[in-house]
Amino acid sequence: MPAPSHHFHRHPALPWAELRVSRQSPHCYRLHTHAEYSLGIVDAGSAVFQHADGAQPMAAGSVVLIEPGVWHACNPAQVAAWSYRMLYVQADWLHVQLGVEGLRFVQRARHDAATTAAVQRLCQTLLEGDAAAWTQALTALLRQPAIAHPLAAPPALPARDAAVHHAL
Repeated sequence: MPAPSHHFHRHPALPWAELRVSRQSPHCYRLHTHAEYSLGIVDAGSAVFQHADGAQPMAAGSVVLIEPGVWHACNPAQVAAWSYRMLYVQADWLHVQLGVEGLRFVQRARHDAATTAAVQRLCQTLLEGDAAAWTQALTALLRQPAIAHPLAAPPALPARDAAVHHAL
């Protein structure tokens, strides 16, 4: 088995986005939030995705979609390594691109081939540095009503998210 590796990729043409690539990761993470939108894909192994709607099993090809400020954790389902990619997109930049005040994802965990292929394309396009193609692909994905709903006002975060309450 290859050694674990973690790499962060930023392309100068896409300063509002960052791609994390983790291979054979044995690491576990506590509940946490990000200031950015997070789009992730499981490449190998399995994991459990914890968020306010509960714990959901994830397998190779599964996608997570997480809004800024949302408590979550995604960890190996068993004591085993797994591989994943996580794309972080600056919220303010994305809101301007979409002409919205915020987004709410319809489902935070997705297991369909179309969403998997779209996130894989986003990861590859970021590495290639084609800002126009990447922005077009991202906005096309997030404008789909089955993926995200635009918000007319910035989202209000609850005082205590259910996931945080469960973890206490």
